[in-house]
Amino acid sequence: MAVINTGASVSMMGRPFYQKVQQVRALKLQTHDMPHLEGVGGNPVPTLGCANVVVRIAAGVYKTPVVVSARKERSSFIIRADFLSAHNCDLSLRQKLFTVGRNSI
Repeated sequence: MAVINTGASVSMMGRPFYQKVQQVRALKLQTHDMPHLEGVGGNPVPTLGCANVVVRIAAGVYKTPVVVSARKERSSFIIRADFLSAHNCDLSLRQKLFTVGRNSI
């Protein structure tokens, strides 16, 4: 399950989801110059590294950097606000519609 978090400073995937993706497509983890992450309450979030991933939403394909958490997160994938802005995203709760550019789900 992916979560849209407009307050998140980075897009992130949890370790179990990363391990599933690795079975299908090898992701190269970059471990230098990693940001220091803190969760709610200021608790440190341990990370494995950062990877450039391809996100498919409806008919669209989008590249974005993602931090891989070293722990199991509540959500498989967290999409941050700058991805939403960069790709002209719109979320309509009333219409139950998520639009990225010209693609909607």
